[in-house]
Amino acid sequence: MGEIRFVHDEIEGELRFRTPRWAEFAAWWDTTVRGSPSDAAHNLVAGCAIAPDANALAAEFEDGLGFLPAAIADRLLDHVGAPEDGFGKRYPVVTLQEAEEARAQASALDAQITALPDTGHEEQLRPLLAARAALEDKLIAPEIVAAAKKGTKRAPLFVRVPTGVWAFRAPGARAGGAYTDAVAAFRGGRGGASLAEASRLLVLSCVLSPSAEVAAAQIQEHPHIVYTLADALCEAGGGAGKGLRGV
Repeated sequence: MGEIRFVHDEIEGELRFRTPRWAEFAAWWDTTVRGSPSDAAHNLVAGCAIAPDANALAAEFEDGLGFLPAAIADRLLDHVGAPEDGFGKRYPVVTLQEAEEARAQASALDAQITALPDTGHEEQLRPLLAARAALEDKLIAPEIVAAAKKGTKRAPLFVRVPTGVWAFRAPGARAGGAYTDAVAAFRGGRGGASLAEASRLLVLSCVLSPSAEVAAAQIQEHPHIVYTLADALCEAGGGAGKGLRGV
């Protein structure tokens, strides 16, 4: 677990925080969606505080630093495993068709590159290498593709998260129904209902590789994995009528 450090002109000594894990992130997520972003920020900062402790920080904030918790929370959320595009952005999703096409194109390019003599063909080699590099984001290890195809009758999805490539099946009726009901309970204000936990369970019910146990452990350290994956899985499972047409 990492440690995040800041200094502030008006506070003596370093401000030390641990990296947010799933519990703190989930509480921040649910509280924010419920319309209390200020409480969400305060709770995230308090939950991750090492030194000064949460009570000492609260006293500092109350004494003329009322907007600092939100600023610190934003900095803490930079460390939860968001994509390079930024917090709240989706991780790159690769369809089975894209993965197989990229693999075929890469194999053809590799053959062309190998066929060139070692020297004297730099101008021919340069565009081939550029084309090969452009495929990297969609190249999924063959063993991951093969295992994923065995895990679902429909085309699997592949997502690049901070810990590597995860493979998913689209949600079935049971997983989709459980998620829909849990979201409805959360929106209805039912005690104990959590949008974050509903999203985590949807992700874990659909992951093919790594195992659900390994995925759950990685989510603890990289909670943003769940934050946008649930929406992508809902779409893959026919959400909003995706793939449905009148005749």
